[in-house]
Amino acid sequence: MIEIKHEISLRQQLELTPQLIQALRLLQLTRLELEQELKTELEINPFLEEEQIEQENIDKELYNEQTYFRKEEKEDKEKGADTIESTAHRDMDLHDYLLWQLGLSVDNEKENQIGEVIIGNINDDGYLSVSIEDIANFTGAGKDEVEKILKKIQDFDPSGVGARNLKECLQIQIRHLGINDPIINRIISEFLNELERKDYAAIAKNIGIDVNLVIAAENIIKHLNPKPGNIFGSEDEHYIIPDVIVKKVNDEFVVELIEEGIPRIKVSDYYAKNLLTQTNDDTAKKFIKEKLQSARWLIKAIEQRKNTIKKVVEAIVKRQKPFFEYGEQYLEPMVLKDIANDVGVHETTVGRVTNGKYVQTQWGIYELKYFFSPSLKTDNGELLSTKLVKQKIKQLIDNEDRNAPLSDTDIVRILKTEGINIARRTVAKYREIMNISPVHLRKVKT
Repeated sequence: MIEIKHEISLRQQLELTPQLIQALRLLQLTRLELEQELKTELEINPFLEEEQIEQENIDKELYNEQTYFRKEEKEDKEKGADTIESTAHRDMDLHDYLLWQLGLSVDNEKENQIGEVIIGNINDDGYLSVSIEDIANFTGAGKDEVEKILKKIQDFDPSGVGARNLKECLQIQIRHLGINDPIINRIISEFLNELERKDYAAIAKNIGIDVNLVIAAENIIKHLNPKPGNIFGSEDEHYIIPDVIVKKVNDEFVVELIEEGIPRIKVSDYYAKNLLTQTNDDTAKKFIKEKLQSARWLIKAIEQRKNTIKKVVEAIVKRQKPFFEYGEQYLEPMVLKDIANDVGVHETTVGRVTNGKYVQTQWGIYELKYFFSPSLKTDNGELLSTKLVKQKIKQLIDNEDRNAPLSDTDIVRILKTEGINIARRTVAKYREIMNISPVHLRKVKT
C-alpha cells in the first residue's frame, strides 16, 4: 500500500509539471515569438483552431505609433541624440542581460567586481567556463565569496545560467520550477548517461521503481533547456509593438493587454469527440487524446502568461506611479526582487516577463526592463535611481562648454553639490554605458 500511495502522488505531480514548464517557456517568448509559436501550433495540432472574432475597439493611435526601432535609433544618433530611453531599448546579448541583473542584485563594489568576472567567463551556452579557484585568484577574493556570488547569478534569468556542468544546469532549472521530486533529482544526479541512451530499465532497477515512472520523469527533464544561453541568438530587425498599454482612467492608471495580431485559439472538442467515436484503433485514440490534452494545456498556458504579465505590470505601475504621472525624472529605484515579492513569484519569472516586453505610456514606449534600477543614497538620506544619475551625467555633458569639457572628476564635484556622492570610476562606468566619449575626445580642436 505504501508503494501504491507513493506512485499516485508522484504521477499527480508529474502530470502538472509539463503545464508549468510550458507556461514558463511561453512567458519567456517575445510578442513576435509568441505569434509564430501559435501559428506553428495551429498547423501541427488538428484540434486547435483560430477563433474568428469581430474587430475589437483597440486604440488605433497605439498602432500608428509603432516604432521601427533600429531605424529610429539610427536617426537619433545621426541627430546627435542618445536619450536614456533609447539606451534602455537596445537589445541585450546574454552577458549584457546578466550584467543588468547583477546591477539590481548586489549592493557593493566588491560583489559587483566578482560578479562581472564570473559573467565574463560564462560562455554562449550559458555555462561557467573557468573554475571557482581561477576567479578567486584573479579577483583576490575567497572561494566562499566567489561561490556566494555564483549562486546569486545562478538565480538569474535564463534559468540554468552559470552552471558548471549539465547536471547542475538541470538541477537549477528544476529548483526554479519548484519541483522537489526525489526520483527526478536522482535521475539528474546519477543517471543522465543512461537517460541519454534511453536505458529506462537500468534506471528503474537501480532506483527501485516502475519503468513507467522513469519515462514520466524523462518527460519532465526533456522540457528543460540544456543550453540556456542559446535563447540569446541574433535577431532580425523588427517592429516594436507594445504588449501592454497603461492609461489613466478617472485618476487611476489601468493596465490593458494588447492582443491584436496574436492568434486567438480554441479547442475543437466537437471534432475530437467525433474522431474518437469513429475510430477503434488504439494508437489513433492515443494520438487524439495526447493532441487534445496538448491543445488544452496550451490555452491554459497562454492565459497564465497573460495574467502574469498583467500582474507584473500592475505592480510596476503601483511602485512607479510618479513616473507614469509626471515622466522620467520621477523614476523610482526598483529591483526585480521588489516586484517578485509584490506578485508572489520568483525573481527569474519577473526577469522573463520584463525581457523583450514593451509598455505604451503617455511618455512613449518602454521596455519593461527600463523601470528597474538600483539606488544611490543622497546626503539627505533619499534614495535616487541610478538611471536618474546617468541622466544627470548626460545632461551635464550635453550642456558643457566644448572648448573646456567636463572631466569625470568635475562631474563628481558637481553632483556632490546636489547631495549625490559618487565615485569617479562610477561616473566613468556610467559614461561608457551611455557611449559617451572621455573628456579628451569631446574637446573641440582648434
